[in-house]
Amino acid sequence: MATASGTVGTLWVCRASCLPQCGDILTRQEVMTQASHLNMEIPMLLAGIKVAPSPTDYRVMKQLQLERFDGEQRRLFGGVIEASAR
Repeated sequence: MATASGTVGTLWVCRASCLPQCGDILTRQEVMTQASHLNMEIPMLLAGIKVAPSPTDYRVMKQLQLERFDGEQRRLFGGVIEASAR
């Protein structure tokens, strides 16, 4: 289930992953370049959901999976859905 704290946690993992790749060049341009080339799965997300921004599309999350409340808990249904940019 996506929550505000889960989203913030995802962003921190992305930052922690791209900053070491910047080395001593900590300019905005270098950070954006490194961040736009991430392609990773983060344990706090559902299996199969990847963080994969690109230089032309900075959206971090491009996949989702639907869930339904069955009266007791949320249950996933269907597969991972790819979200397309408009």
